[in-house]
Amino acid sequence: MRLKQPTSLTVGELIRRIDETEREVVSSDQALSRLREELSALEANGITSHRYKELRAKVLNKDDPAGISEKEQVETVIAALSIERQRAEESVDLLGKSIRDSISATENILGLATTDEPLETRFFTLSERLAAVGGILQRIQTSSIRFPLALNASISDLLLVIASIRKLAGDFQQTIKNERQTALNFSETTKRKDQIQKQLDGLLPRIERFNQARDVFAKIRNEYSLAGAMDEALKQNRTAIESIFSRIHSPAEFSGLGTTMTTLVRKSGGANATLQQISTGQRAAFALSLFLAQNAQLKSAPPLILIDDPIAHIDDLNSLSFLDY
Repeated sequence: MRLKQPTSLTVGELIRRIDETEREVVSSDQALSRLREELSALEANGITSHRYKELRAKVLNKDDPAGISEKEQVETVIAALSIERQRAEESVDLLGKSIRDSISATENILGLATTDEPLETRFFTLSERLAAVGGILQRIQTSSIRFPLALNASISDLLLVIASIRKLAGDFQQTIKNERQTALNFSETTKRKDQIQKQLDGLLPRIERFNQARDVFAKIRNEYSLAGAMDEALKQNRTAIESIFSRIHSPAEFSGLGTTMTTLVRKSGGANATLQQISTGQRAAFALSLFLAQNAQLKSAPPLILIDDPIAHIDDLNSLSFLDY
């Protein structure tokens, strides 16, 4: 609610004015109630404005015999009613003026625009607004315990305090909203963490087995490398390889394996020849010699071996030598 009052007005003065206005309104309301009770009592006794007009017309009608016979009594009643009515009208006028003045003053204090509405409508509107002001003052007094404000402080100071309180309340509401969102996020994160932990618990044994297998593979790679295993196997079967190679390959240009397992010693001159320096057929015969030597070491070997490409392009003599072996 906005007040049409200078901001230099103090809080104490504003409260005092509102209290005085509220007392005046209550007093006017009580006086109006009493006047209504008196008017109701007169109407209950048959003294109404309509009855007053009937008696007056009856007295003024001189052609009516009944009226002439009761003239004195009627005039006495009319005189008494006139005096009572005049007093009542004066009281109503004074009371109405007092009520209007009080309502206008209160409306001015509360910032209400003056209208041409009936007095009772304005009075009830004012009563509702005063009740609202009373509630606001009650909240201000309650808030003053936490936010002390001297009664001699100006309205501008009060407005600054209210603005600060509103900002603080807004920040507090935003903080509460953020905390609720944070709590929601934390709850969802906790659920997600539990799900991940459950998955991790199921993966840990697999990870452990994987680590063990990795260690075994690393040991095999370091201690039993493929190149080392091949060299060892070739060394063990060197004699068998040389014997098979001399039987399945013709002409016999080589006396045996060279200084390494991938070289051959030429009979003429004794030089070492690498696999890149011999013919395709010689390389095929050498590969067959390696395979057959390895196969001969098996405790259980197949009774029949089908070989295609390694002998596909050798000449007849070498094919017969291979078949003889």
